[in-house]
Amino acid sequence: MEPYATLGQLSYAPATHTTVVTTTTTTTTSFPPILLSAPRNLKERDPKVYPLASSPAPESIRRFCFDVAGTQACFSEADNVEQSLQEV
Repeated sequence: MEPYATLGQLSYAPATHTTVVTTTTTTTTSFPPILLSAPRNLKERDPKVYPLASSPAPESIRRFCFDVAGTQACFSEADNVEQSLQEV
């Protein structure tokens, strides 16, 4: 895996499914992980021009939630990309 690649996952909850009988199930739907590659090798970038290129992303943009038509959706970036890929 290339350096600075990251892995993110999108999920939304609650998703309610009601059947004709009397069962109501509420679940969280998670989509397959998204592998995000860096635009190019960040080690090649001039640290004077790109001082944040080799810094980790702040927590506030690694995990965030938002509303989609009344349904809460969340995005989370993996802390350990290699381990997360093995778990999938």
